[in-house]
Amino acid sequence: MLQRAGPRDIRRLRQNRLQALSSCSISVAKDRAHLAIANIERRLITWRGRFYKPNGMLWSAFHRLCDRYDYHNAGLVRVAARLMHRYG
Repeated sequence: MLQRAGPRDIRRLRQNRLQALSSCSISVAKDRAHLAIANIERRLITWRGRFYKPNGMLWSAFHRLCDRYDYHNAGLVRVAARLMHRYG
């Protein structure tokens, strides 16, 4: 017989996921930005450094992901500029 997941099971899964994310080394903003960029690149088709919309994806979702990519990439550029300014 198939067992259904109840609210306690779902809550437990969410808590375990949060604990797993908080215990790994993604606490630095740079690492979070790298992780977000990797997730976006996985969802989009990249070829020769350009993004292409996969079949079945809405244009609004494609543009939203491209905007998120630009936001995280700009954050990484700011971090790199600060480090270059600080350490020469």
